Amino acid sequence: MQAKPLYRKILPTPDNSFTVSEFKIPYFDVPWHLHPEYEIILVQKSKGMRYVGDSIEPFFEGDIALLGAHLPHCWLNAPLEKCAKKDFGTHYIVLQFRYDFLGNHFFDIPEMGQIKEMLRSAMQGILFEGLEKEKLGRAIIELTQLEPVNRLLKFLELLKKMSHYPHTRFLSSPGFVKAHQSNRDPLSDKVHRYVMGNFKRNISLEEMGNLTNLTPTSFCRYFKRIMKKPFFTYLKEFRIGYACKLLIETDLSVAQIGYESGYNNLSLFHKQFKEIKKITPSAFRQAKNKESAL
Repeated sequence: MQAKPLYRKILPTPDNSFTVSEFKIPYFDVPWHLHPEYEIILVQKSKGMRYVGDSIEPFFEGDIALLGAHLPHCWLNAPLEKCAKKDFGTHYIVLQFRYDFLGNHFFDIPEMGQIKEMLRSAMQGILFEGLEKEKLGRAIIELTQLEPVNRLLKFLELLKKMSHYPHTRFLSSPGFVKAHQSNRDPLSDKVHRYVMGNFKRNISLEEMGNLTNLTPTSFCRYFKRIMKKPFFTYLKEFRIGYACKLLIETDLSVAQIGYESGYNNLSLFHKQFKEIKKITPSAFRQAKNKESAL
């Protein structure tokens, strides 16, 4: 397993200053990665897990997110090694652009103030929620059908709409973003990747200390300083996020889901789930089933 997310180089075509790409493929096939471009993604058809920074959540059709530069991320239908020869009917559109794609100071002019603030906030990843996001989705789809000049104008209009959109929330924590963007902290990606691959079993502080070449006590201090939360709180949130995916997407019992999410103690699973989600696992599943039936 790689210690750091893959770096992807994205090149706009000669007649475009930003990229608009549409994919109709069997499954999401890009692993955990990052790039210097901002990214807007619309999932038209697919479901699975969305990994953005230290956020792990289920995604569904209509998912729209804005990701800041160098923010590690991936969308997966299932672990890549389990996707071969399967067809999840994945269809999505990705817009990618650099902050200076219209010049170094374009977003510094007064008229761009609200968009600039949105792009600053996008370093944590922004999810667009609510029924009104369908309008944003249509605007993204329209960009795939336009010639370069009109595409640019409509893209700026899209950014304006997104900057005024009322129903958004951050995905990754400020602590993860700060740690990831600091050249003085080369370990945060290594820790995150390790948790992604091992959260289903017990992970000890001694193990994390060996991974990072720190004593367990030093690792705890390091992690809390960088992530603004204790390591086991981070691990707990990661496991509960994965449990939410299973509650939504599978018919496994709550006990089975607790086990698959790294819990050998069912009462502890219930306690920590309610602590984070403010609702029991069964009630969470019922609520999501009702949403799907609407």
